[in-house]
Parts: sequence; C-alpha cells; structure tokens
Amino acid sequence: MLSLLLVPIKTKGVDKKILIWILPMTFSFLIYSCTIISCNLNKEDKTWLIEEKDSIYYLRNQTDTVAVDVNTSFGKGEYEWLYGLPNGDNDEYGYSEIKIPISDTIHFFRYLIKSCSAIIRIESYSKYDNKTVDVFRYYANKDSLTDFKFISSEKEYENCFHFSNPEDTVIREFIFVKGYGIVKFLSNENDLYELLSND
Repeated sequence: MLSLLLVPIKTKGVDKKILIWILPMTFSFLIYSCTIISCNLNKEDKTWLIEEKDSIYYLRNQTDTVAVDVNTSFGKGEYEWLYGLPNGDNDEYGYSEIKIPISDTIHFFRYLIKSCSAIIRIESYSKYDNKTVDVFRYYANKDSLTDFKFISSEKEYENCFHFSNPEDTVIREFIFVKGYGIVKFLSNENDLYELLSND
C-alpha cells in the first residue's frame, strides 16, 4: 500500500522536471515559428516604384533634356541569429534608384518600400571622386494625404511629398510622387530638374 502511494509522488516529480525543460523549448519554438513568417510585397506596394522603366527623362534648367537610368530591384531580408533565435525579419522589399548627374557629381535617389510597413523611405546620397557621401533619409507614410500639388510644364501631380531646405549644401528642394518618383529636384547650385512626362 505504501509503495503504491509513493509511485505517483515520484512520477509527479519527474513530470515537473520534464516541464521545466519542455516549456521553455515550446515557448522558443512558438516565437521562432511566428518570426519566420515572411511578409510579401503586394501589387499596391509595387506601385510606389518605377518598375517597368529602364530610364526616365528630366528637363534641366528648362532647356536641356537629360536621360537618367532607373534601377529597380527586389529582395528579401535575412535573419541575424541571436542566442539561437532569429533577430530581425525576412520580409520582402523593393527599391527604385535613379542617378542624376550634377556637374562633377552623381546624385542618387533611392525609393525603398518594405512589405508590411506603412513607411516608404527615400534615401539620397552623392558620389564624388569614387567616394559615396550619405546626404539624408526622408520618411513618408504611404497612407498619408498631403494635399500638395505640383504643376510641371507637362503634367499636374497630386498628393506630393515635398522637401524644402534652402540652406542645405546638396539638395534645396525635391518633390516625390507615388509611381513617378522624384518629379522635381533643385540642387544647391540652383540646377533645376523636372520630370518629363513619359506615360
């Protein structure tokens, strides 16, 4: 009778020890399972990029037509593993990049969109004597309505994102529009670039 009473006590003790090991492992597995689910770009995300063009054209200082290369790429983030668990995300992203020649400098604009993110990031940097200089990053909410309009010599744009800083040493002003990218760009040397309509 005594031995029958002792058996459940030992088994119960063993169960507790097993639970001490199983619960953290289960918890870690659940976290891992949730974090490895990637987020994919949808059709709406891609409309922020210049996906189907290899080049676009700008009117410089209202006289010269300048061809600008467009590079659009897509990819997927990769985890950094920290203490055996994934850190970061593996969501899809896409970006369009243009290169505008200004005097002896090439100025880059990159529009970066990420799946499951409400933000579009506009990066700007310059390349001079094979050296890349990071100028700034501009963040815009994809769902925001700016009510800002821009009328070029050929087209009227609505819901524009506008940056202006007359004291900036590289960029004094730019206007960004969904699906078109930079439609106006004013350098610190007062070189004006306006996108020519090529719909």
